[in-house]
Amino acid sequence: MLPNKIEGANYRFVLNFGTASDFKNRKTTSEEILGVKFSRPEVYSGSELSKKSVELFVSRGTNLLELPGDPTYDFIKIIDRSGKVVYEVFNTDRVSIATLKPETYYVVTGSGYFFKFKKV
Repeated sequence: MLPNKIEGANYRFVLNFGTASDFKNRKTTSEEILGVKFSRPEVYSGSELSKKSVELFVSRGTNLLELPGDPTYDFIKIIDRSGKVVYEVFNTDRVSIATLKPETYYVVTGSGYFFKFKKV
């Protein structure tokens, strides 16, 4: 199990598609890559999101969510009810929600704003 966060540590990353004996009459090579970082998926707590979020009302059938406030956000993260980031866009104030399943979602922006909306 990976620790929550390890900054600057070096790892040895090995990707195998078999052994040299599996590739007869073929040239094989190996390379070590240093500096690969591993991280866990970002997860937010439901209570934190509920307390901070301003509810937005999205019209039925709307596939574009436009956020109020800043003309452009560094990032917009869409988070499902379990707290998992399911979609992320950068340098915009709108995001396509066409591929999202109908349910309640939370939005976190690079400016620290929290929103909640329900896709119907």
